[in-house]
Order: sequence, then structure tokens, then C-alpha cells
Amino acid sequence: MYGSDSDGRQAARAQLVSYSARLLDDGLAVGSAGNMSVRAGDLVAITPSGISYTEMRPEDVCLVAMDGTEPREGNQETPSTETPMHLAIYAAAKAKAEAEAEVGAVVHTHSPEVIALSAGRDELPAIHYAIT
Repeated sequence: MYGSDSDGRQAARAQLVSYSARLLDDGLAVGSAGNMSVRAGDLVAITPSGISYTEMRPEDVCLVAMDGTEPREGNQETPSTETPMHLAIYAAAKAKAEAEAEVGAVVHTHSPEVIALSAGRDELPAIHYAIT
């Protein structure tokens, strides 16, 4: 998690761009399918809606407050349409923070394998021991 200073926010934005490129390189996402966010102090840096990961720059990454409002730090793009899901994960994790580590980032992809699996099944089985 980054500090609340502007440098920390810029570092969070740059890291999201870097990891977005890695998602593509590793075949875990195609184009701009999916979204990622990282806590940046009292804000959340989240990938923008509708911009391909190959074209995204740090200044395209949006900053939102935990209540979903957009701070006046030059957001020119629209935050991911799944921003409420990311904020809900951070809020739920904070509520459990006493017992577990705080969530610092959320990665949500639409990998080709998962898309194919979901197209062939109405219900996805729990495939990992940590999934209940």
C-alpha cells in the first residue's frame, strides 16, 4: 500500500500500468478485459474503463476515494465500471483487518480460459481448497 502523498499515488499508477502489461504478456487478459486497483493511501488507483492495456499510461489511471467519489487530481478518464466491486472488497477486508492482513490490491481478469469455462458451464465448481 502506498502513502497518501502525490508521489505514492503516481507510483501506484505506474505500477498498475506495469502489471497491466504483464497480464497481457502472461496471457491472463486480452485488450482491456478485466481491471486492477491498488490502495494509494486514502485513495484507490484503478484502471480506466475502455482503454487497452497496451495504450494505458500512468496518467490514465483513475484515483477514487473509498466512498466512490473522484478526487480532483486530474482524472481525465472514467474509472472501471467495476469500481464498486473493488471498493466493496477493500471495505470488507478492512472490516476483518483485525484478524487478517489488509488487502492492498485487487486484480480481476477475464482470461480466455475462464471465459471458455464459463461459456460451457452454468455453475463453476470450487477448484481451490480456499474457495468455500
